[in-house]
Amino acid sequence: NFATIPGICLDAAPRQIVQATELSGLPGTGIYSGNGLSATGLFNPAVAGVGTHLLQYIFKSSVGCSDTATQTITVWPRPVAQFSVDNPTCVSQAVTLRDASSAGFGGVAVWNWNFGDGTNSTTFNATPIFHTYATLGNKTITLDVKTDSGCSSLPISKSINIHPLPVADFNVPAVCMPAGLANFTNTSTISDGSQGQLSYTWQFG
Repeated sequence: NFATIPGICLDAAPRQIVQATELSGLPGTGIYSGNGLSATGLFNPAVAGVGTHLLQYIFKSSVGCSDTATQTITVWPRPVAQFSVDNPTCVSQAVTLRDASSAGFGGVAVWNWNFGDGTNSTTFNATPIFHTYATLGNKTITLDVKTDSGCSSLPISKSINIHPLPVADFNVPAVCMPAGLANFTNTSTISDGSQGQLSYTWQFG
């Protein structure tokens, strides 16, 4: 007899097949065969690969009589972790991370985020993640996911550069009437020295 075998993830450890039995109680030896399956019944999903595989169990009694039973096992694929980062990526402002992972089989159930600044988060839905960085510079964000079948993805990492915020400032002139001419001097700064790339909007009240 060869009972139904539950599916297994591609990334799972090898599993001992225990669903095959000889029903009449005769002395003898059972031998397994099939893709990714050893003669003793140890199934390695990484060797077999993704898909449904036919396994065979042959039991030979001590006097040479034999019978054969077959069963299938399905190897589920790894999910694929993926995400995007929305601009702006500025210090002290929330950066938006949008999940784009795919399950391959079933659905994604767990998202493990590493934000690259010493903090982590585990979430259980695919809604956007908002994370605020307190320091400037390059940050490497890493995501791995797990499906509702227990299959785990390989991690995916993306590097982002957290930029400084500009500091708006100007000098207030003395204004003489009736001409009312006012010459304002812009003194805005940004810590990375990119003042030449700033744009300005003035409101004169």
